[in-house]
Amino acid sequence: MNDAYAKSIFEPRLNQTFQAKREEITATLKLTKLVTADRPPKGFESFTMVFSGPREPFLEQATYDLTAEDGASIGPVFLVPVAGDDSGYDYEVVINRKLD
Repeated sequence: MNDAYAKSIFEPRLNQTFQAKREEITATLKLTKLVTADRPPKGFESFTMVFSGPREPFLEQATYDLTAEDGASIGPVFLVPVAGDDSGYDYEVVINRKLD
């Protein structure tokens, strides 16, 4: 992983929107939670992000290209649906980034 996946990239974007795109599917997601791992492996930065999205389209567990609302391309992330109800779905991304 590179610096595009550093926690410092996402911290100022908490509560901002992102576009998740895979093939013909695009969804607007909001970064609602950023949680640092309790015990990251030595030499790694580990954290979890939770994104909230609409009911449609539902995003299946897969890799999506992520773009911030300011147009910055974050790159591919593996999104996993973790919760949902009539109002929409929550998706989780786990980052384990080796520090140089």
